[in-house]
Amino acid sequence: MTDTQAFHIGDLLSISTGALVSPEHIGGVYKILNHLTGDNLMTHQLPLACNAVRPDLIQQHPWLANITAPEFTGGEPQVKAWVEEQGAEHGFLHPLTPVPNSWGTHDPITDLFNMKPDAQVVVVEVPDEPAP
Repeated sequence: MTDTQAFHIGDLLSISTGALVSPEHIGGVYKILNHLTGDNLMTHQLPLACNAVRPDLIQQHPWLANITAPEFTGGEPQVKAWVEEQGAEHGFLHPLTPVPNSWGTHDPITDLFNMKPDAQVVVVEVPDEPAP
């Protein structure tokens, strides 16, 4: 898969640093991780996917390895100012090529069970064809 797309530096930094600094907030994280994994992720899978694709993200843009997010105590204005500084230095849009092999095949229910094996998970079997 070579479906390269450009993403905002805040999206890249959200994955590389672990700090939510995407201008689209969590929606930006979903977009970049869905693109990189080739999957349609559920909320509980975001940390797993982030860890799986972070090395590939940094391989595609090595300068990300040298950036650490500060402790944000000034709220959203501080976050926006920091992202603007990073964009002014590194550029605002960056191409990313998907890396689905880094994510592999995941079942969201299995991922949830592996994260919380003591949680009660109710699986509902849905027949392939509707009943008459």
